[in-house]
Amino acid sequence: MTKSKHKKNTPKKGAARKKTSGKPKSGKLGAKPILIAVIIAIGAILVWKFMLPSSSTGPAGPDKEYKVGPADLCKYSPALITAYNLEQPVALDFTQRGFTGMRLIEVREDGSGRVLQLPSWDDAGHLGLYALDRRGHVYTTPIPHISLQDNKPEEQNRVYKIDSQTGDMKVFAELPWAKPPSINNPFGALGIAYDCDTESIYVSSVAGSGPKEELGRIFQIDLKTGEILDQVDGIDVIGVGVFTTKTGKKLFCGSARQPDIYTISLDEKGGFAGEPEFMLSLIEEAGGSYDKGQRIRFFEDNRMEIKGVDFNYSLMVASDPMRNVYNFQYDEVADSWTFLGVYKQ
Repeated sequence: MTKSKHKKNTPKKGAARKKTSGKPKSGKLGAKPILIAVIIAIGAILVWKFMLPSSSTGPAGPDKEYKVGPADLCKYSPALITAYNLEQPVALDFTQRGFTGMRLIEVREDGSGRVLQLPSWDDAGHLGLYALDRRGHVYTTPIPHISLQDNKPEEQNRVYKIDSQTGDMKVFAELPWAKPPSINNPFGALGIAYDCDTESIYVSSVAGSGPKEELGRIFQIDLKTGEILDQVDGIDVIGVGVFTTKTGKKLFCGSARQPDIYTISLDEKGGFAGEPEFMLSLIEEAGGSYDKGQRIRFFEDNRMEIKGVDFNYSLMVASDPMRNVYNFQYDEVADSWTFLGVYKQ
């Protein structure tokens, strides 16, 4: 298998950062729960099993040296799994195949697992990426599929929170638009990631961008208040992930316009400490394509997984289930990433 190593690259100029703030707004409360027994073709859906940590600790202090590795290892599964007597393994389903919103699924090889979907879980229309925190709360962003019937353009620049205990889904944060939505770009908030150390979530948005205008933003949001703590302007990103390298904590970003991955250094409080720096291009990897890094995940063995999509701001592409999955391994000694390969999913 062909492998390549990536070290520090010459940085490209990013947008100036600025501080701002915002307050969360509430959405509709959920109604009575519905528990449905169904038969699911396991190979036909994309779900992720929960990795339950052995313990959950509070956020690190500002003088603590963060451990090298993924920043979200404290994440926990929703308490709803126990409350509704679902049997492990249970997974979150955001595939939007045959349903709208989110579901909890008992993963069974014969497809006999039960499905839980509370009524409020489809209130925001189709949903995209998600993040779990240490208490099992789910944070997610809306994303239109096929049409705008279930996803009004003016409601796409939001972050929703699904309560771990009650299951109620409400608007957690309203993100400011660079420009009002248009027919040429129906998308708003897209990428989302959680950082255990600073109790922050990072959300990328392409709201207001156009063919010739890159007006996207990346936000750092306080989990306690839903307020925006920091932001980067002028960059369209569709996927984000947080990882602590040998040289510090970084936000990894998948460009919405090029098959490129960038990093942004974060300070001890999780704020943006520098401009976006070019890291690698997916098309330059062996077997790579002109993919955009839609979802960036990290694992305990310091492996990075990037799911690519041919994103071009169109609804048909957004609903395309085919993905290339790129894998990289972090070398702490060399402070570099090695390409392991790409496969179809």
